[in-house]
Amino acid sequence: MKLSFVIPLFNKEKNIIATLKSIISACEENNINDSYEIIVVDDGSTDSSGKVVREFIQLKNSCVRYYFQNNSGPSMARNRGVSESTGEYILFVDADDLLLPAYIAYILYCTKHYHSYPVYCAGYSKVNSSVDIKEEKIKFDCSQITIVTDFFKKWKETKFFYTSSICVKRSFWIQKNVYFPVEHFTGEDQYAWFCLAQHCHFVYLPQQVVLYKQGVVGQLSSSRPVTIEIHVQKLLELEKNIILKRDVSKLIDKEFCYVISNNFVAYQRFLGVKILQNRLRVLLNFHCVLKLIFSFIAPRFYNYLRNRRDINT
Repeated sequence: MKLSFVIPLFNKEKNIIATLKSIISACEENNINDSYEIIVVDDGSTDSSGKVVREFIQLKNSCVRYYFQNNSGPSMARNRGVSESTGEYILFVDADDLLLPAYIAYILYCTKHYHSYPVYCAGYSKVNSSVDIKEEKIKFDCSQITIVTDFFKKWKETKFFYTSSICVKRSFWIQKNVYFPVEHFTGEDQYAWFCLAQHCHFVYLPQQVVLYKQGVVGQLSSSRPVTIEIHVQKLLELEKNIILKRDVSKLIDKEFCYVISNNFVAYQRFLGVKILQNRLRVLLNFHCVLKLIFSFIAPRFYNYLRNRRDINT
């Protein structure tokens, strides 16, 4: 059994080595020194990201393989990483996130005790860039593992895992023709997760065994329009499935409310109203109506409150 870690890289010269070291350390603590590979796909970095990775490899880190491509986007980088991988399981990792040993312990446990399930995911913790991974001591607790049988209902409640906290059996990924859609820079990861959720249940560990380094919040441009992204288009397709319809419809309503309110905050009111006309049923949700009214009449204050909530979660 072999694990393949796939990392898309773009201008992360200050973070990528810490990410690589966290993976290697987590694997070594779980005694799988020769049963993993790390595939780094550089998407045309203009800083020294590629250089520091190549130097890291030269220091006898033969488990790391480096590939370069010319600005094709994170989706193409992840797809390239999957095609270059040779492991039985694929773990996607962003270039500035950190994996704890407990995460690898969980994955190894699942490959033995939940082998019939093709997807394993885990909780994550939002941290600032100065976090010291050595201070993060979490012991894997197998008693907390659950099976997510109602993915879309749970996803509506909370995005219970992150791009860096999911592992997929490679053969299943290929068999179901799952991929990250290219030419899309937001929602492309959720699109892939929704495709997986069509075909299987997810094994889930709520322990926060992956550290997600937050960037600066509140960067929504004052004039940038927000459109319906590729993952929502996938949901609209899934809504036609009578079995999934109820939970998917509620998730779509939530996504539309998010997009419309973001347009109001960005002073793109005409576009926001136009999108609303395509999903009038969101007005049946009292909470959503409040968000839309608030974001329309007081966009700056609404954005301020939303950013404070993001900082504190």
